[in-house]
Amino acid sequence: MSKPIELNNLYDFYVIRLNGLPIFAGCSGTDYCQGHVAQHQLHAGFFSALYAFANEAFQDVRLETIYFDKIQMNLLISESDNIMIIFVHHRSKSLQKIRELMNQTWEIFKQDYIPKLKENQFQKDLYKAFLEDLKRLKVILPDKDPFDIREMLLEGLKNRKIPAQ
Repeated sequence: MSKPIELNNLYDFYVIRLNGLPIFAGCSGTDYCQGHVAQHQLHAGFFSALYAFANEAFQDVRLETIYFDKIQMNLLISESDNIMIIFVHHRSKSLQKIRELMNQTWEIFKQDYIPKLKENQFQKDLYKAFLEDLKRLKVILPDKDPFDIREMLLEGLKNRKIPAQ
């Protein structure tokens, strides 16, 4: 018998602008997430494209959940703030509890972070504080060490060697 899946152990979590620009793309530290963490920017574009498609093709329908065979992606969209929050998790988790967690996360993000966001600018101090809020909400476990994909990409660019011509 396999170990039950913890509700507070999501795979991935994103906060992106509706145009696809990732504000925050985090990995919970699970093996599943770490297996595709380099693709988080691609995922942000995917969510943005789906949002645009749903708005164009089905103007009276709101995109909220995307199902795959083992995972699902829940979206919370605030058009007035130009923000989308996405939680990626195993399908066995309670949708009601996931929605409650997303709403709590959104309230904190809207109150504490939206007023401080600068357009198209990475703000490391805000993301470290946001990670602590996610731990406090138990969106991620306190003993996990999640990281922001943008920080990882910046480190990778800093250490990148340019080939000789």
